[in-house]
Amino acid sequence: MAVSDQQLLELVLNTDCYKELDAIEKQKVQKAMMGKAASTPRSNIAKVAFYLARRITPVSSDPPPPPPPPPPPKKRYAPRTHNLGNRDQDPRFCCKPEYGVVDMGTHFVDEMGCTYTKEPYGTNPDGTRDRAYIVPGLKGADSMDGAEPCDPYSANGISVPPYPGDPYLQTGSYHR
Repeated sequence: MAVSDQQLLELVLNTDCYKELDAIEKQKVQKAMMGKAASTPRSNIAKVAFYLARRITPVSSDPPPPPPPPPPPKKRYAPRTHNLGNRDQDPRFCCKPEYGVVDMGTHFVDEMGCTYTKEPYGTNPDGTRDRAYIVPGLKGADSMDGAEPCDPYSANGISVPPYPGDPYLQTGSYHR
């Protein structure tokens, strides 16, 4: 009759050689018997017990948890290109596709759902963007001099684009 791995392990554990091992060697075998990860013992008799214990109770290898899903892409507002004008001209926003703005035919919509006009280009008629918020360094809408909102310009020691500040901040400063 064949001897089982469990019987062989018990024989090894009852030998004088095994009983004389230090606590660290025995602890490695005990961990193997419980199916826990452990380093291989140094002595041959402990190695025999260790490998028999591994056959009887393999290390539980739960599959690693799946990686977390990537965060959803940050939705963006169309960038403000001109602040509110001195004579109450509406602030302007650049409605180009590279800023996440979609042409809906009669108007533009940014990724946050704000709408912008085509004529005059780049105003926010539904008031979802704060008219009075000032982005430091941008010209007022009264200083556009016939230019379009996305046209580059220099003023106040800066050149735009790139637009100063973070036009995509999702705060009350940019959105009511």
